[in-house]
Amino acid sequence: MADLYKRLGLISVHIQIDLETLDDGHQRAKCTRLESPPAQGYETTHVMLHANRFGESQPTVALGAFLYWKPDTLNEQAQSKVERQIPKYLEGLLKADEALRQAVSAQLGGDGWYVGSLLLK
Repeated sequence: MADLYKRLGLISVHIQIDLETLDDGHQRAKCTRLESPPAQGYETTHVMLHANRFGESQPTVALGAFLYWKPDTLNEQAQSKVERQIPKYLEGLLKADEALRQAVSAQLGGDGWYVGSLLLK
């Protein structure tokens, strides 16, 4: 999938997911952005973040996130919960990282693109 993104010129980010078990038995996911994929041995899932433009009905892929899970931590319930939260995490990355925001904006072309509630210029 990462090779496909490179060939298509799409932007991707790499995020390591660490599940922590709290004292009450609940789990919490810690997301850490990585500069590149980690060493082998991680299970990988993928989430796409879409951008919308006012007046257009079809969203466009803004960037892809590769999620890396430590062995034996990936389960359907945790994956579902984390993947529902990843778009907000990615929106936060776009707010904090000017270079990433500019790259995504340039990839989309033109003005008026929104990722969640964030307007890309």
